[in-house]
Amino acid sequence: MITQIKNCSDLTDILLNVIRKKPGMFLGKNNIWSLSTFLNGYEMATMMYRDNMDSFYSENGFKKWFLTIKNAHNVSFWEIPLIEEAEGDETKALELFFNYLEEYQNSIK
Repeated sequence: MITQIKNCSDLTDILLNVIRKKPGMFLGKNNIWSLSTFLNGYEMATMMYRDNMDSFYSENGFKKWFLTIKNAHNVSFWEIPLIEEAEGDETKALELFFNYLEEYQNSIK
């Protein structure tokens, strides 16, 4: 598993190729809020220990792309549109996240 993570070029690769397969192993609970906590920790570490943000957090990264396609620029938390689309089901919202992330990755290739 560690070799697989080392071969990932950025957070998007890690999320799609490692965490998506076994979210409970990395997130503790299989829901959108556990992912959010994971991503907040990753973002903090990235800001502290890297010179630049990876493509997930960049100006044209996933969060901005996602909020744009959902027309949700005024929400406080990017997770809200996912939870609304999943009708309150936090596990389904996590699955939706991975689907949107895959769509985003395909759109930037």
